[in-house]
Amino acid sequence: MKFVMELNGHKLLLETAQLEAIVNALNGVDWLESKYMGSGKGTNGTNYIDIISPLVLRDATKVGMMSDEEFAAMKFITQQHLQAERDKK
Repeated sequence: MKFVMELNGHKLLLETAQLEAIVNALNGVDWLESKYMGSGKGTNGTNYIDIISPLVLRDATKVGMMSDEEFAAMKFITQQHLQAERDKK
């Protein structure tokens, strides 16, 4: 089984140990959050300010699962596609 984790618009395929390592690394970190302050209340004339907040992993990440069979099928399709691209040259 693989875990599918979205990070900055990319879908990562992770083993259990890799996912655990990422979760452990992110546990307890802070992040910059843009907070809406209302009309004309920002320090630089905008409506938002950046503040530091603790990262809540369950809200900040999206993780799904992929079965071994699905992973093998996707890997096969990828290999077929790459071979077809090479054959074009």
